Amino acid sequence: MYDGYFCIITSELDYDERKMRQVYGGLWRIEESFRIMKTDFYARPVFVRKNEHIRAHFQICFVALLIIRIIQHRMGEKALSAERIARALGVATCQVLKGGIIHLDDVGGAIAFQKVRDKKGKLVDTLAFSDEDEIALDYKLIQDTYDTDCYNIYFRQEVFNKFLKNISLA
Repeated sequence: MYDGYFCIITSELDYDERKMRQVYGGLWRIEESFRIMKTDFYARPVFVRKNEHIRAHFQICFVALLIIRIIQHRMGEKALSAERIARALGVATCQVLKGGIIHLDDVGGAIAFQKVRDKKGKLVDTLAFSDEDEIALDYKLIQDTYDTDCYNIYFRQEVFNKFLKNISLA
């Protein structure tokens, strides 16, 4: 009788059905955030015992989630999943060379699947491998979102610090 219906029990008696769908329709984002915190960021502090260490560990995980959500918001329709953003940023490393020069190492390491357009014109993955690197493509997409290009560039530390300050959130 109730197949296809989602029943909600709530204490918000003054909400109409539209407001109810709007409020409860976004719960999946909150649940996804908890899943990311527990699985990808290991927010369960099993290796620390002191309260201040537990709080610090959780705060680091929360800030990492916040950064990913800001990137996703800025990417808009082209937003990657939290897992793909974390993977792309996780493999990015910098070297500080003599004289305070900062160099971004090459990013990559995962073969991408070929994409084809479906009947609606949307790009979808296939099971065939392409000759491109998915992590490098994801990292490039993140850089393009912020109009940056850090490949084959050697920043002086002062210039790099100015560059970081100029990145806007909007």
